[in-house]
Amino acid sequence: MRYPIKKIQTGINNPILRSVSDQIEEIDEELEAFCNTLMIMMRKHDGVGLAAPQIGQNIRIIATSQREERPRKNKLL
Repeated sequence: MRYPIKKIQTGINNPILRSVSDQIEEIDEELEAFCNTLMIMMRKHDGVGLAAPQIGQNIRIIATSQREERPRKNKLL
């Protein structure tokens, strides 16, 4: 697996959170699966946003959510 998942990482002393993330060159099935996992983890922890570096992947991908009364729509951009 090219994008292994780690536990959520935070803190100012975490080097991956202080480095420039790599740009995504190609969106493939493996990256889409990673994005879905990112969204699932964000919701599991009742978050409104989660970035790939927070779970150990130094790539420029984030998951965000709006708290609304309307049903959620899953959407990958």
